[in-house]
Amino acid sequence: MKKPSHVVVATDFSHSSRAAIAAANLIGQSFGARITLVHVYDPTPLMPPAVIPNPVRMDSSIGQELEQAAKKELHRIREEELDASLEAKVAVVQHPSAHRAICDLAREEGADLVIVGTHGRTGIRHVLLGSVAERVVRHCHTSVLTVRPDTEASS
Repeated sequence: MKKPSHVVVATDFSHSSRAAIAAANLIGQSFGARITLVHVYDPTPLMPPAVIPNPVRMDSSIGQELEQAAKKELHRIREEELDASLEAKVAVVQHPSAHRAICDLAREEGADLVIVGTHGRTGIRHVLLGSVAERVVRHCHTSVLTVRPDTEASS
């Protein structure tokens, strides 16, 4: 693997994601890599269409609120959890498939490393909730580093 110059780090704002962000910060400091913090959301309601009479309008307002809240949190993370010397930007993507959005963004941005946290779910929870990290590893065009929440990066 070559020295990373651009790292995409995905966050769902969970404890697992915090470990991935810490790893990205360390890699950014060590190699002078640019960082793109990305959050993917899907405002599609998890209810049958009959329950919500006009889901398009609901999607739009919920989507705008989700996007604004995610941007605000990503900016906070950039300011408080990444080294000030790092070149870092934020991206909020609306997409029904988080792993596809992460892989597409990494390709579009020319990233050479993607970092994702893993929740470590097993059994029925893994079957029901799936694993974005697993799908990113399987489908991404570039190297992927998965970070467990109990892993702590130190500087």
